[in-house]
Amino acid sequence: MERYELENGKVFEIIRWPDGCTVVKDGTVVYSGTYSGCRRYIESMK
Repeated sequence: MERYELENGKVFEIIRWPDGCTVVKDGTVVYSGTYSGCRRYIESMK
């Protein structure tokens, strides 16, 4: 699991699976897809 804390205080976690990944914020899944898609999702939240 990778944890990202953005400058605006939002905290996201990426959970990697063999076939993709999931982005979790405050215990809730907010995005599922490819790893690069998960990274793009977090980058768009800045």
